[in-house]
Amino acid sequence: MQYFLGIDGGGTKSRLIIGDENLNKKALYLGESINIFSVGKDKCFSALKDLIETSLLKENINIKDVKRICVASAGLAREYEIKEFNSFFNKNYPTLETILTTDVRALMVGSLQDKDGICLIAGTGSVAMGQDSNKNVVRAGGFGWRLGDEGSASFIAQEAIKRSIKSQENRDIETKMMQPLLKFFKLKDRDEAIKYFHSSSLDKATVSSAASVVTEWARKGDPLALDILKISADELFKLVLSVHNRLPKIAKREIVTAGGVFEHDEIVNKYFDEKIENYNLDKVNENNLLKRIDLKTNALDGALYIAKNTL
Repeated sequence: MQYFLGIDGGGTKSRLIIGDENLNKKALYLGESINIFSVGKDKCFSALKDLIETSLLKENINIKDVKRICVASAGLAREYEIKEFNSFFNKNYPTLETILTTDVRALMVGSLQDKDGICLIAGTGSVAMGQDSNKNVVRAGGFGWRLGDEGSASFIAQEAIKRSIKSQENRDIETKMMQPLLKFFKLKDRDEAIKYFHSSSLDKATVSSAASVVTEWARKGDPLALDILKISADELFKLVLSVHNRLPKIAKREIVTAGGVFEHDEIVNKYFDEKIENYNLDKVNENNLLKRIDLKTNALDGALYIAKNTL
């Protein structure tokens, strides 16, 4: 029996799935983040090795019986990252066939397979990708939390901190989030926050976790929290439009959304749906209306599909 492994590596956690020759799913395992930019090279590859070794050991599968593995991660979009991952596999699993791709590519393959459409991920980071009927692929965003990731959990949390500080100086919308945010990060006051957020050891996953505070206060009607989530939805829609406008031959214009922001924040979802509705109102007599569809699979299933079919 030959097996295939699919890995979805997000900004805060990773998941591994084992499938057989017929893509019957055998087991699912969870691990730490393998995003090389989120956690660094050493933690990334330590977590990746632990995830692979633990899953195979518990399932009593020899590595020689694994035909191919597909690793899909937000940190696998550029030559540097691919080179580092190839070095890891050449050193630790030299006989294992390996496919490296991005999480949004795996989501797109899993959700759309041979169809055209747009995939948007808003989790710890954010990125959009689309393909048309001619298999042309376009990507938008995904530049990391220091340069982009607009609309993501890290963006939401950082905006909350920055704008709450400005609000204290009457330079932004009134808010009650400052103290809850300080408490969340176990900080005493604004001066501690300034030092904390300039620390070189601060990672994206830690920052992103505070997005839940913004959602909580938005539900209470906090004006600044609501504004941040509205802007986040707008930024996410801009990612979609960037892909859509650069793929003129895309036919269905269906949007698949995934990630923790869409899974846990009904307010961002509401604003995002309003952006689609308003866009379509302007295009009512045209054949390029956007449509958000239900997520029928995920990046993990896409990674397994790629491992089996070597797309």
